[in-house]
Amino acid sequence: MKCKILFLLLATLISRHTIAQPGCQSLFSNIVRAADNIIIKVSNLEQSAAEALGPYIISATTGVPARFTTTPEARRAISDFASSAIAVQNQILGLIGEVSGTGGSHIGPRYLYIPTARVTGELFTERTFIISPSSYHKVTVKIKKLDGRAGANITVCAKWPDGTEYNVKDRQYFVDGEQSVGKEQEWVFLNMKDKWLTVHLVHTGIVTNKFDYQLSIEGEYNAGTLDEINKKRNRNRNRNNNNNNNRNSNNEEQPVVSENNRTNPAIMPKPGSKIQAVPVKKND
Repeated sequence: MKCKILFLLLATLISRHTIAQPGCQSLFSNIVRAADNIIIKVSNLEQSAAEALGPYIISATTGVPARFTTTPEARRAISDFASSAIAVQNQILGLIGEVSGTGGSHIGPRYLYIPTARVTGELFTERTFIISPSSYHKVTVKIKKLDGRAGANITVCAKWPDGTEYNVKDRQYFVDGEQSVGKEQEWVFLNMKDKWLTVHLVHTGIVTNKFDYQLSIEGEYNAGTLDEINKKRNRNRNRNNNNNNNRNSNNEEQPVVSENNRTNPAIMPKPGSKIQAVPVKKND
């Protein structure tokens, strides 16, 4: 009897796998080498966002922060600009020799962009997602358990373009069992312009139990930040226009000096002086 009990306990322990807890996954060296180019691309994208979405921003007033209008045109403009954001993020992934949306059978991390409406998968042991830097200021990651009796531990980390940690969201988890099906966990990061994100999921529970999940990533612009970019651009534009006007006023047409006057320095007009016509007296 004792042998049977020990055998069952041993079988239970073996059936539960022991692997590392989720943590901030290291970025590869090719990502770090691309840091300078990433910063430039993201900054240019943010400038484009400010210009494209500027007409739909209500500037801040006393006690009221800047905000986007809620018109259908504004929502459509924000949605349409997402395609530009995705295109630049795909360029960033191209810098490191990767593509977004790698299939679930791919060995190693899967690369995603913002926004990602829905990625589904089955977690067997562990899975890492790496999300490209973007010009979005606020990023929200959501993971929902769709099915299965297994649980999962999850850590989401934000990193600077060179791979150093910026913000680590401590582990959240889904408990083993079917009672956690339908539950959703959420991570919110602020000041996320040009930051990488890593999402690390680790399977918990009996190896044969499955964990089906859905992951989504949303990005939001800060209306106040874009508004300040536009105001700065307008100030610089006005300053350049004023400088051009002053330069043009200093380049007024100079008087024409005759050859006779050129040969006589004594009667050469001084710079900036005006030449007055001298009447010629005719002989009667």
